[in-house]
Amino acid sequence: MIQELREYSQSLFFRLLLLVIAVTLVISFGVGSFFGERKEVLATVNGQDVLLKDFQRAYQNQMENLRRTFGDSADKLAEQLGLRNQVLQQLVDQALLVQAAETQGLLVTDLELQEYIRQQPFFQKDGQFDYETYTTILNQNRIPLNDYEDSSRHDLLVQKQQALLGAGLFVSAAEVEQAYLAEHEQVEVAYLYFDPKKFLDKVEVSDAELASHHEANPNDFQSQERFKIEYVVLPLDLFRDTAKVKEREMRRYFERNREQYTTPPEVRARHLLFKVESGATEDQIAERKAELNVVRERVAQGESFEELAKELSEDFSASQGGDLGWFKPGEMVPAFETAAFSLESGQLSEVVTSPFGLHLILVEERKDGTEKALEDVRAEITEQLADRRAEKVLAELLEHHSSLGAAPVPSELATTHGGELKSTDWFERNTVVEGFGSAFSLVPEFASKQPGDSGAWKRNPMQGHLFYKLLERETPKPLSLFEAKEQVAAAVRLQKASVLAKQTAQQALEGMDSGAALETLAKQHGLEVENAKFTAATRFLPKLGENLEFRKAALRLTVEQPFALSETAERVDLMLIKGRTLDAEQATTQRNQVRMRLEQTLHQAMLALRVQQLRQSATVEVINPLFTLPSAS
Repeated sequence: MIQELREYSQSLFFRLLLLVIAVTLVISFGVGSFFGERKEVLATVNGQDVLLKDFQRAYQNQMENLRRTFGDSADKLAEQLGLRNQVLQQLVDQALLVQAAETQGLLVTDLELQEYIRQQPFFQKDGQFDYETYTTILNQNRIPLNDYEDSSRHDLLVQKQQALLGAGLFVSAAEVEQAYLAEHEQVEVAYLYFDPKKFLDKVEVSDAELASHHEANPNDFQSQERFKIEYVVLPLDLFRDTAKVKEREMRRYFERNREQYTTPPEVRARHLLFKVESGATEDQIAERKAELNVVRERVAQGESFEELAKELSEDFSASQGGDLGWFKPGEMVPAFETAAFSLESGQLSEVVTSPFGLHLILVEERKDGTEKALEDVRAEITEQLADRRAEKVLAELLEHHSSLGAAPVPSELATTHGGELKSTDWFERNTVVEGFGSAFSLVPEFASKQPGDSGAWKRNPMQGHLFYKLLERETPKPLSLFEAKEQVAAAVRLQKASVLAKQTAQQALEGMDSGAALETLAKQHGLEVENAKFTAATRFLPKLGENLEFRKAALRLTVEQPFALSETAERVDLMLIKGRTLDAEQATTQRNQVRMRLEQTLHQAMLALRVQQLRQSATVEVINPLFTLPSAS
């Protein structure tokens, strides 16, 4: 059984299933107002309803995770993954697991639920659970307390079932060692890259070669795909309405962000420091204070503080006459700061004790702090809040269409929101289109679109999101040899240069076999010796990219067979092993981490198998026609 689980955990289905079940119903912030709290049912699972509001929260949470990782590409990735349907499947699986746990008699006590909620970091204040924060966050996101606690109870039930299913699973020492070496043993190689481009000046091509290559590779020489669209751009300005900013909202913002409208006081001062030895007695400290008071009296009698600081101060600032420059509250230790800000310009302090020692402080200049009144910044705050409101409305508009799969129609949006409906002439990916600029990032949006389909291109809100309808698309067409002659010539020359590069690399390999040093071969061929260091788990190498063949060849190198060639369609490299290393100091910690991860993977595989079994025996009905469940096969 365990061996089956290990094999299963490597399967594509398991990885896809983890994507579905990994994120359970956690709360997401910022969903509420546009969607409201409708009770629409999306699906039923053995008679239990899956609600639209639960879907929207889970979907928004997944989208936020994608945006944190993939930024502006998140929306496109969500569409490619079929995220709407994946999230619905997640909710169905959640319901199946909860039902199974309840059937098994598993329970979550009120005390367990309470402790689980108390541990959530977003409900904590200064590291401790705060009930006011808890209720405020739920209220702000329109999540009823009972709904959240029921959802959390379900999460705990699933965790308990996973723990029960995983009881008795183990990972062998051999498996741990194999994974440990793959992840942490580093192989270091030196290599020469025989770049085909360096051989371009050594090749010639004939017209016959051009014609033959063009005829053999017609798909390599085609025109670019072209498109026509109808579109409307909805910038932030269309949704900005300062009249809707309420007085209490403005005052609340002002109070919460008062520091933005406050200039703190500043002081320019000099100081003279006498240090006190660690562990000094009270008598010794008193003696140093007396010495510093003598200095204070000399200043009071008219001697230059600056000159005395240069002569007597034990601080690094002595060479500048004790000058500390301008400073604000919070930039000095408390005792020093309190004394400095209590003095007027030109006033000398009494002896001040701080963790650094004993100070005399002379304030040379002061700048009083200022605080703007609400009336002074009313217009500024109104604009900021109006911008926030506009961004929220625009984001909710996008999210609405994305989550429900409803295609936005540009003409309807233009009528509803006041944007100008426009149409384009033919354009390609590299075209700059009058009205919205470069089409480079827009064209990939059309990958799955057919004429008549609509979509949304998310951009910076200040620019405005672009809502489009694809009117026409013209597929690429083969170019004649005359039209593509330069492209064909470049391709043939590079192909011949690649052959020459590989032949030269093979000769160099034979040279190494005869005892030649890598550095000597580099000089002979005008190349540089490069270095790479990586583990078996590494997927990307600087200057080499993913290059699986290079990584495989390097990992096979040994003392007995220290050099080899790595060949791909794009490049050829001659490599020499320099060594293999492990971090002995971290070995125990790293092995333990590997063991924990492997055990977790087995537990997840067990849970995934359980979900697959539950799906096969469940009665699931998708009610909303916009949704389908991903295939479980």
